[in-house]
Amino acid sequence: AQRMADEVSALLRARAPVILVQTPEEVRAESAIKEAAAANKCQVFLWDRVTGVTDMSDKVADVYKPDGNGGTISIKGNEKEVKSPDVVLGAINTDKRKAIWVLRDFSGYLNDPTIQRMVRTLARALPCSPITKTIVLLSPRGELPPELSDVVITVRLDLPDRAEIGTTFDTIVRALKPPPELKNSIKAEDRLLYATRLAA
Repeated sequence: AQRMADEVSALLRARAPVILVQTPEEVRAESAIKEAAAANKCQVFLWDRVTGVTDMSDKVADVYKPDGNGGTISIKGNEKEVKSPDVVLGAINTDKRKAIWVLRDFSGYLNDPTIQRMVRTLARALPCSPITKTIVLLSPRGELPPELSDVVITVRLDLPDRAEIGTTFDTIVRALKPPPELKNSIKAEDRLLYATRLAA
């Protein structure tokens, strides 16, 4: 996940407008994105069709849409209309905050010609905006329609390597507070089994 966080951080600095993160592991990906956002002093907003728009602490976020008179109006991120993919893309375009917008399960909408046009328009507009905004599409699949393959950068979040798994095990073992005499004697390959027995 650290390598992906570094890659996303570099893409943010380069003002890449739309990134597809291919992974079945949303939690790990969102953690890496949060780390990249912190390094770039960006907010993170999460969207999905069920929840709408939330911040990283799962609180409903305000979003903004055009009011028809050249201004914007604020609406709650859990309003029914915000759960629509075209409305959230419009809100991203209107928003004035430096942010990463993480759109979960969005690949299913990318074959819609209206959504394709909106994504292409945003991919052209966001790098020129005075406010840094990046769209991250989270998907277990990495396929893009041909209409978007030239405007979306794909990043893969690979399965964790041995070092990352070891760090996770160490964190679990520390959280479970093993007896001092066992703490230093647990072999790396026994950490998971030990942690799962204590948690059971």
